[in-house]
Amino acid sequence: MKIKSIIFFLFYFTFVFSQNETPNYSTIDSLARTVEYKGDLYQLTTELTQNCNTKLEKARAIFIWVTHSIKYDYKLINKNKKTKPFRCRNNQNCDAKYVKWKNKYINKTLKSKKAICHGYATLFKQMCDYVGIQSSIISGYTKKSHSQIGRMGSLNHAWNAIHINGEYYFLDPTWAAGYCSIDKKEKLLKYVKKYEDYYWLTPSDKFSRNHYPEDEFWARYSGNKEDFRKTPYIKTSYLPHLEIITPKSGIINIKAGDTLHFNVKYNQPIEHLQINTNIYRNPIPWTDDETSRTWNERALKKQKYINFKYQNEIYSFDYIVKKDYLRYIDILFDYKRVIRFRCTNQGK
Repeated sequence: MKIKSIIFFLFYFTFVFSQNETPNYSTIDSLARTVEYKGDLYQLTTELTQNCNTKLEKARAIFIWVTHSIKYDYKLINKNKKTKPFRCRNNQNCDAKYVKWKNKYINKTLKSKKAICHGYATLFKQMCDYVGIQSSIISGYTKKSHSQIGRMGSLNHAWNAIHINGEYYFLDPTWAAGYCSIDKKEKLLKYVKKYEDYYWLTPSDKFSRNHYPEDEFWARYSGNKEDFRKTPYIKTSYLPHLEIITPKSGIINIKAGDTLHFNVKYNQPIEHLQINTNIYRNPIPWTDDETSRTWNERALKKQKYINFKYQNEIYSFDYIVKKDYLRYIDILFDYKRVIRFRCTNQGK
């Protein structure tokens, strides 16, 4: 009886552990990056997924291939051009017309190896369709700017959901593929290919920090719309590593004399933590040219730093409000703005 109990315990422990551990996709990822498109998307998708054992593994192989093979068409964005949406007048043969439009759109993406968000999402969905994975294209709002606190952001993005084993999983192949550098006027300068795994099956509570669907069906998986409006600004490149524990809202009601308590979970080391506001800003401690960065010793001597406590990857610190006309709080990690909160003193 004891032996049976031990065997059962070991089996149970192994099962639970295997269910909770992060899947290792390294083999699938490596193979997916070697498969070449030879003019037949169905054949490509079959070859890409032939050694996968589950639908989730197939979706992963497709996701990696799309993010690896397609570049973001930033020049199209700079020209203020958009993908022409499918339209069907008089409801005549709309399904057949849509298939024709979609195939033409996908072929253009595959030929140029470039796309914007809807192109990424459409290609991913088509490949999922070929291998029997239920998937959807979701259009909605995104936030990338500190000026969008209190707003819905820009209604100009598309991403995907897959439905496997009774669950919806969300993913964004566009933002996973890389990013674009921008100039001071927010014009896109160039595309940088850099895979970001954060946008593969992102938990809905984290995904909704900078994505919110337009369609009410998908909105129920994304939390409260008003909460999304009030989301604090987090610099996009820091999102995979950072979580704001308090304050939850990006809009803080303040009055002079208040002590604000901040708790931020971040899994990277920070040497210097600072706060900039509309009342006081630390001077930029460097100057940049095309090839190098030069530190300014005079500016470094004028820096004001915030004392903080660090425990279990949580940075804790306070800020005392000195003026009622405080309008925003920027939190800087090692001289770089990473977080912004908006401030108001309504009703205080």
